Amino acid sequence: MARAKFGQIVSEMRGKVNGLVFSRGNCGSVIRVKTSNTNRRTLKQSEQRSHFSFVTQAWKTLTTAQRKAWNEQSYNYTRINVFGNKEVTTGFDYFCYCNMNLLKINESIILWPQKSPVNFSFTSFTYTLDYTGQTINLNFFPVIPTGKKLMIFATCPHSVGITNVKNLWRKIMVIDNSYPSPTDCFPEYSSVFGGMGYEGQNILFKGVLVDSETGFSSSNINIDKLDVIPTFIIGDDTVHPPLSIGYYNRIRLFPVTASNDGVIQKYFMYAGDDSGSGTYKLKCALYDNSFNLVANSVSDEIIIPVVHQWNELVISGAKPTINNGVDYWLAGWSNGVQVYNNGIILGSGIQHRYKDYVYTGVFPVNISSPFSSAILSPSYYGLCYF
Repeated sequence: MARAKFGQIVSEMRGKVNGLVFSRGNCGSVIRVKTSNTNRRTLKQSEQRSHFSFVTQAWKTLTTAQRKAWNEQSYNYTRINVFGNKEVTTGFDYFCYCNMNLLKINESIILWPQKSPVNFSFTSFTYTLDYTGQTINLNFFPVIPTGKKLMIFATCPHSVGITNVKNLWRKIMVIDNSYPSPTDCFPEYSSVFGGMGYEGQNILFKGVLVDSETGFSSSNINIDKLDVIPTFIIGDDTVHPPLSIGYYNRIRLFPVTASNDGVIQKYFMYAGDDSGSGTYKLKCALYDNSFNLVANSVSDEIIIPVVHQWNELVISGAKPTINNGVDYWLAGWSNGVQVYNNGIILGSGIQHRYKDYVYTGVFPVNISSPFSSAILSPSYYGLCYF
C-alpha cells in the first residue's frame, strides 16, 4: 500500500501500488516499476532473520503484566517515518527494538522494559588508514563507559564519486571499554571485505552506541577520516635507562632493514645527558651495508638543550631514497650527549644491535673499517617520516 502526505496538493507519496513504487530521487518525487532484489542469503542476513524470529517468539511468551509494561513504556521509542515525522510505536515494536539491539552486541534479551540510560557522547572520533602497514586505527575520546558497547560499521573500498553508501554499510565488530584508543580494526575489516583496497579509494566508518542493559541505541556516530603522514616505526617503544657506554666523539650506528620503498623526509632522534645544562649538536645520516654514505641522507644539524628529549631533524634539499628489503646503517652523531636510537623499521620490543665508531673530524665521515661484531643493547624508540 502506498502512503501519501497531503497538503493543498499531494506533495509526497511512498510505498507500492500495483507494481509501481513511489519514491524520491535527486530530481524530486519519482515513480518506478517495482523490482525484486536477489536474495543472497548471506550469513549476516540469516543471523538477522534468526534474531528477529527469536525475539518475536519471545514476545509471545510474555505475561500480561510484561506486555502492559512494554506498551506503557513504548513512548520512549519513537520512529521517524519516510516523511520525517515521528510515529507512535507499539509495545511489540519497542520490545523488538531493544532486544534486537542487545542481540547485535551479544547480550541476552530482556523481558521487562528498563529505564532510559544516561546519555554519553564522544568528544572526538577519527580513523586513520595505513596501506603500507595494513592497519586501520580507530581513535576516540573518552573511552567507552562501562555498560555500553559500540557497533562499528564500515563500507567496502569504493570510488570517491559514490555519495550514496546506504547499501554499502556492514557491521564489522563490537567494542567495549576493554578496547583502548587507538584500536586496530584491520583484521575485523578484512574478514568482512577481504582487504583495504588501494589508496585513492574511499572507506567510510560509523558507530552506533548501545546500552547493554536497556537495548537503547544512539543515532549514527560519525567517524571522520584523519589524514596523517605515513610513518615507518623503528626501535622499541619502551623507554630504557640510559646506556652506560661512553659516547663522546662517537657515531652510534644501528642496523636496519627497509620494509618498503620510500623517500626519507626527516628523522626523530632521542638523545640527552644527565647533566641537564648547556647545549649540544645533533645530526643524522644513513649508510649502506658497505658503510658508504647514502646520497642526500645527511640531516640538518640542530642545537638542543642538554636534556633527555625527542628531537626532530629535517633534511633540506634533495631527499634520500631507500629500497624495500635492503639493509642500512642509521648513524646518530652528537658532540657531547648520549645518542640512543634513531632510524628506520625494526619493530616494537626488539633488542637492537649497535656499535660505537670512534672518530675525529666532521660528521659525516667515511667509515673505513667494518665492524667485526655488534653489541646487543636496549635502545629508545624512533621514527623516520617517508
